[in-house]
Amino acid sequence: MDSKKFFGGLLETMEKALASVG
Repeated sequence: MDSKKFFGGLLETMEKALASVG
């Protein structure tokens, strides 16, 4: 598993979650 891709997706998911909450 590519850790960079994993963390990139994780950050993207968190960003979307924050955007929907904000």
